[in-house]
Amino acid sequence: MPAEVREREEVRALTDMTAVLLAWDNDIYSYAAEIDKHVEEINLVTSLAHHWSLDSHEAITQAVNMRNQVMRCYEQVRAKYPATGDEALERYLTGLDKLIRGHLDWALERTRRYSSEQVELTALTLTEKLPSRAADFAQPVELPTLRWWWNLL
Repeated sequence: MPAEVREREEVRALTDMTAVLLAWDNDIYSYAAEIDKHVEEINLVTSLAHHWSLDSHEAITQAVNMRNQVMRCYEQVRAKYPATGDEALERYLTGLDKLIRGHLDWALERTRRYSSEQVELTALTLTEKLPSRAADFAQPVELPTLRWWWNLL
């Protein structure tokens, strides 16, 4: 893909959102197993708990909500570019879509890497319905390095 296409604001945003979604999903999925195995790694959940003085349930809820905010932004920005007329760009954007979904399938259904016998996180289920707080997901994540993504909506 030519640099001028790759560096377009919406392409960079979708690429960055994909990276954040994969990283945050991994942090959310691995949290229970890390607690169970007494792994003291810093991830999104432990960072939120520390920074905002949250208990583990509040921290995991906040992490899932932030993840959902980014996912909603991704879907809305992505919907603006369904057919670009550029075959390479369309292939790239479709690849991002599939990467997000593939990671969900792999982490939730195909591996026992994140399983925990001690901690159950019922929030980590695939569903076709948005939670009742879905309107909250339209709000930007209040992190300065990410907030610009919502300017593309």
